[in-house]
Amino acid sequence: MEYVSKVQQLEDASEDYGTLNNVLDYAVEMDTTKLVESLSHNLLKVRQGLDFIRNHDILMQYQAGVSDFDDEVFSIIDV
Repeated sequence: MEYVSKVQQLEDASEDYGTLNNVLDYAVEMDTTKLVESLSHNLLKVRQGLDFIRNHDILMQYQAGVSDFDDEVFSIIDV
């Protein structure tokens, strides 16, 4: 549930700030980047959550022996 609320806060902020870069610029300007309740912190946590899900999916495909696993991994890591 915490993840959903972070995404909702970022969605709400998109109406005020327009872009994620603007959110980050504002956080830097206001020196709130390290605050747990800041939008920049929420953005970091959401990104980490998405990275975790992506990595978990790759691992599950590898363990399942997906035949195109190598092609998929190399396309993700841009080798």
